[in-house]
Amino acid sequence: MHGIIHLELRKFIQARHGPEGWLRLLEQAGVATSLGYVRVGQYPDDELAAILAAAARKTGAAVETILEDFGEFSAADLIAMYPGLVKPEWRTLDLLLHVEQTIHQVVRLRNAGAQPPLLRCARPTAEEVVITYTSPR
Repeated sequence: MHGIIHLELRKFIQARHGPEGWLRLLEQAGVATSLGYVRVGQYPDDELAAILAAAARKTGAAVETILEDFGEFSAADLIAMYPGLVKPEWRTLDLLLHVEQTIHQVVRLRNAGAQPPLLRCARPTAEEVVITYTSPR
């Protein structure tokens, strides 16, 4: 998993449970990160899964609920990382339609080891997007 996702998750957890809450969660997840995460680093998917599972145990929330909340929390920061790629007039559905050929393409070019999911999108109506999500994970 790309390091920026780990850093955003840390920010999300710290916003809700403080810096110590993040460290306790890492300990409960059995994840040892003495140096922390690097934005462009690649880390085992199992680490992120273990952290999310520990968060679910701690809060009593389902992992899916935590992921949804995390997505809402981190979306603005992730979009802000690529300001020239996201057009100001785009709404949520427009962004979903264009994420593969804009943001994911740049992520792959800038970070040789990055493996964002492949998103194939279609917009059958003005109010809906159909996404085919392909990932080795």
